[in-house]
Amino acid sequence: VRAMLDAMSDQQERPAQKRKIADLARRLDDKNRDLVDRTNDYLQNPADQRNKRDLHDKNKEVDDLLEDIIKQVKPQVEMANYTHSGDFVTPKMLADAAEEARRAIKKVKNDHPSVSNEQQAEDTKDANVKTDKFTKLVGERAKVDKRPKVASALRDAVPKLEKGNKRMVD
Repeated sequence: VRAMLDAMSDQQERPAQKRKIADLARRLDDKNRDLVDRTNDYLQNPADQRNKRDLHDKNKEVDDLLEDIIKQVKPQVEMANYTHSGDFVTPKMLADAAEEARRAIKKVKNDHPSVSNEQQAEDTKDANVKTDKFTKLVGERAKVDKRPKVASALRDAVPKLEKGNKRMVD
């Protein structure tokens, strides 16, 4: 993990991000030194319950720090929440929104191995926003479509679209 943090720090251009990564690396080094000390204490006297508890607690601290490191350095994408303006949703609006979402999703799928994590997160966010917009438009159209089978199919599609969008973000 330390080597990963050093490599990430070397790649950063923003001083604030470099400081953040350096602080995480320093905290990890400190926790690792403490873990070695607690492990040695335990190995010298494994029957001592305090040594067991201290070693367990130190392991938990290191684990918590590693989780914190992952959260801080991994790009995050949050679910979009498109709000429809209330205009009547036309079939062309649906088709245009579907095409935008399709192109954005295709970009995420096709470019995944060749782009940075940050770019992947940005592309996923874009696909999420466009898919959320399409999903909301489908839901709005389902409310007003006069054809019962079409309205039903649109209503049935909404939870599937929402599930797929959430899966893409997760």
